[in-house]
Amino acid sequence: MSELLLPAAFLVLSVAVTYWLCLRPMRRGRCGFAPRHGHACRAHEATTDADTEVGRLRREIRVLRAQVAEQRPATEARPERPAAQENATQRS
Repeated sequence: MSELLLPAAFLVLSVAVTYWLCLRPMRRGRCGFAPRHGHACRAHEATTDADTEVGRLRREIRVLRAQVAEQRPATEARPERPAAQENATQRS
């Protein structure tokens, strides 16, 4: 029994400290160890930066796809039908 008491006490203490210093301040909208002015967490800035970057990359992909579609000849624009589908339509 005594060999489990110390690890159990350490576990309870670590959970309590984690809640008090990390989870409780984050639930209130700020990080526990950050300055009190402005956004305390860099996570908000990172999310905003990531969202901006994702939007920029999506626009770039749309532009590149449009350029590829313009350069592709009209014959390549329509995919060819597989032979199995052609045979089935000819029999009908």
